[in-house]
Amino acid sequence: MSNKTGGCGCGEINYTVSADVISVINCHCNMCRDHNGAAFTSYVIVPLGSFEVTNGYKYLSSYKKDNATKHFCKICGTPLFNEHDKYEQIRLIYLGSFEEEKELIPRVNVWCEDKLNWISDVNNLKSIEHGS
Repeated sequence: MSNKTGGCGCGEINYTVSADVISVINCHCNMCRDHNGAAFTSYVIVPLGSFEVTNGYKYLSSYKKDNATKHFCKICGTPLFNEHDKYEQIRLIYLGSFEEEKELIPRVNVWCEDKLNWISDVNNLKSIEHGS
């Protein structure tokens, strides 16, 4: 595998992942919704030692709640990665922060007991290609 890269929306923070991706998941837990303000969060799971912030570390900020620490850019607010006390050997990287995000396809939904009821019907919603 070649290195995968990513970063924040304003470009101040960049990272690389040097190992194969373990998995790509959609997390529906209440904590992820609280951390991100979204219906669910898509994460790319990688081994701890393979993830490195390569630029802009001084712009990295974090917020800890319960067992999870969310890391984000303090300039633009882009969420970048999470750490979880139960899973010390991995990093959960936000799918949207990867440059090659279209290649990374979620394979499993987790914490479905917290999943919002309408998620299963998303494909049935009216879709507008470029906004309104």
